[in-house]
Amino acid sequence: MYEKNILEPIKKGSVSKIIIDRITDALISGELKPGSKIPTEMEFSESLGVGRNSVREATKILESYGVLEVRPSEGTFVAEQFSQRMLDPLVYGVIMQNGSMSELLEFKLAFLRTALYLAVEKARDKDIMDLQAHYDFLAETINSYPEDENAIYVANRDFHVALSKACKNKFMYQINDVIMKISKYSRLGGIRAAINEKNPEEISNVCYLLLEIIKNRDIESINPTLDNIYKYWKHLLL
Repeated sequence: MYEKNILEPIKKGSVSKIIIDRITDALISGELKPGSKIPTEMEFSESLGVGRNSVREATKILESYGVLEVRPSEGTFVAEQFSQRMLDPLVYGVIMQNGSMSELLEFKLAFLRTALYLAVEKARDKDIMDLQAHYDFLAETINSYPEDENAIYVANRDFHVALSKACKNKFMYQINDVIMKISKYSRLGGIRAAINEKNPEEISNVCYLLLEIIKNRDIESINPTLDNIYKYWKHLLL
C-alpha cells in the first residue's frame, strides 16, 4: 500500500521531525495525494520502531498546518483543499530570518518581475478589467482620502492580489499572500513616507505602470519600469 521509504525504520534524529519529513516526501513524490489516507499510528509505530506518542505529535503538527485532517472513525487523511494555515509556517520562517529592508525590497522586486512576465503572457480580458477596476479604486481612494494610509494600503494590496491572480498560477497567488503578510508594515511605511512628501498619488502611479505593461502585453518595458520602481521604493524606505 505504501512505499518502503515512508515506513522505513528510523535510525536517529528527532523522531517527530523525521516522520513529518517522511510524509512531506511522500506528498512531493506523489505516493500520498490529496485525500489519501495515511498509515495509522500503529502502522507508523511498528514499522518505524518508534513510540505512538512521537507519531501522534508529528501528525498533530501537520494537522495544525492544515496538511492533514482527522475524520472520526475513518482515520487521518491528506487534506483535499488548500488551507491558509499551510502558509503560516512559511510566513514565520521568513520573519525569523530577520533580513534587511534592502533584502525584502529585492525579494519583492524579483517576485513582481516574475508576476509581470506571467501576467503579460497569461492574463485574460477579465483579469485586465479587474486590474483596471482595482487601479481606479486605488486612484479614487488616494484622491478622496490622501492622508488615510490604511485605506490606501488596502486598495494597493487588493491591486497586487488581482495582479497575482492574473498570473494564472496558483503558486504565484499563494506566495503573493506570504509576501503581503511579511511586507505589510514596509508597505505602510512607504505609503506614510509618500503622504509625508505630499505625493501619495505616486503609489497609484506605480500601479498604473504595472497595469499598462499588462494591458499592452509590453514585455520590453518590464525591466526598465521595475528599475525605476525599485529606485522609488528605496527612496521611500531606505
